[in-house]
Amino acid sequence: MMLWLAIVACAQEAGPTLSSPALPIPELVTTPIVAEWSADEAVRALVGALAGDFPSPFRIRESLNGWLSHGDPGCPGEGTFMAGPSFEGCTAQSGWFYLGVGGYSESLSEDDLGPYVELNMMGDLTIVDPEGASIDIGGHWIAALREGPSWRAVLNGSWVEPNSPADWLATGMSGWLEYAGTVNPDGHLVSLDGALAVRGQAVQFTTVNLGVGGCGETPTGAIGIRDPSGGAWTFDFGIDCRPCGAVTFEGQPVETDACLALDGLADRVIRASGPPQ
Repeated sequence: MMLWLAIVACAQEAGPTLSSPALPIPELVTTPIVAEWSADEAVRALVGALAGDFPSPFRIRESLNGWLSHGDPGCPGEGTFMAGPSFEGCTAQSGWFYLGVGGYSESLSEDDLGPYVELNMMGDLTIVDPEGASIDIGGHWIAALREGPSWRAVLNGSWVEPNSPADWLATGMSGWLEYAGTVNPDGHLVSLDGALAVRGQAVQFTTVNLGVGGCGETPTGAIGIRDPSGGAWTFDFGIDCRPCGAVTFEGQPVETDACLALDGLADRVIRASGPPQ
């Protein structure tokens, strides 16, 4: 009993407990975003952004390996991967400058559906030639190709090569996109999910399908585009093969429908995602 009383007494004699005063949380006041485009203008911008060649991992592979071919064993090292000396930047005997880490690899794998070839382009790197031209990569791009043919790809990051003949690469492209496709004797089917910034526009895909087995050139799912004001337009086509979809701006319904046919987009995605013919 005496021991217990002593413990209580010590506890009562402990110093005051420090407590932090409650910090006031500022009230966030937001101003509604006003669209600069009309719904029709947003559709035209969307069609324009997707009208050219679709970004291709094979173009990136060709470009990246071309840039790496000017290195030497001392800088940035042998093969198709930058490491070691390029961590802090180095200049090869050819005069090409290499900074960062990354490169290209190719491997044969297998899953429940059978064997496939995986192409992996990755890195956080900059390469500059003696004339000052450059390529910048930050992220990764993985493409899995299998017999059928069918493929799936994951694109995360940003790529820019100002002197590239591909407009989407010359002006810069970034994305957080998962996409896949299947080529059948009677046509093909393409699916896209995620975001892609290309040709100066930021486009969002939500469970989008195009092609045979779906609704042809009319998409299913929802497609969005960023307005110059910073707000987002969304065109929801559902799953019923409707040529016109419900329109919202920043989540608020707009009293109009948007009609959209992405002519040739499935073909362009298929061409970009397979080996050059």
